[in-house]
Amino acid sequence: MKRRNFTLAATLAMTAAANSTRAQQRAGDKQIFELRRYRLDSAEKQQALEAFFRDVEIPALNRAGVPTVGVFKEREGDGLDLYLLLPFATLDAFAALTERLAADAIYRAEGAAILDAGKKDPPYLRIESALMEAFDRLPRLVVPEKKAGRVYELRQYESASFTDAMNKIEMFNGGGEIDLFLETGLDPVFFGRSLAGAKLPNLTYMLSFDDMAAHDANWSAFGKHPEWNRIKAIPKYKGTVSNITKTFLTATPYSQI
Repeated sequence: MKRRNFTLAATLAMTAAANSTRAQQRAGDKQIFELRRYRLDSAEKQQALEAFFRDVEIPALNRAGVPTVGVFKEREGDGLDLYLLLPFATLDAFAALTERLAADAIYRAEGAAILDAGKKDPPYLRIESALMEAFDRLPRLVVPEKKAGRVYELRQYESASFTDAMNKIEMFNGGGEIDLFLETGLDPVFFGRSLAGAKLPNLTYMLSFDDMAAHDANWSAFGKHPEWNRIKAIPKYKGTVSNITKTFLTATPYSQI
């Protein structure tokens, strides 16, 4: 009896370890995204920060293992705020970034004017940051073709509860909404489930379009598609979004996305 119990315990332990390994492998296939918003109050600060991003920050991030850095401006309004999109292979890679940059002598020297700025003349008002995990259906960042006039649409869907948020994510993944996006020309850059940040629970995604005419035409095609009418009528998917925030962006000339 004791031997059977030991064998059963050993088998269960091996099975749990194998399942854990597979789970880690699946998790490792999905990128982690950090989306930063730099709040600015003057065009002069924006120009200085852009020069820092172009000449210092992006090269340092690339050296630190962030292969593709997106930098965006708001398409409408005063357009002062700047957005950075950073993809990471794992959460550990995200956590290690600050120390890697601190150890980069070139970064510290060339970026001193921004990095060492005091409170009397700060380079920005504040940085807002959201940390996300990629969706199963779109596990990695998609970099669109560089094109003048390209429009990026950033959308955040807030949910009233954890269950609503998970059902909305399922709607995109297994429910077929991302597949329908792809079919109707709503080309994704990323989809992310928010792990940390403001207005939780929520999800955030970014789409790209050749121009605003393509944006309007493709969203119209999506809204009229019979498959969308079928998906949105499924009871568990109804009422899962309590608020939608839309921001239209353009990529800076030096953006890698």
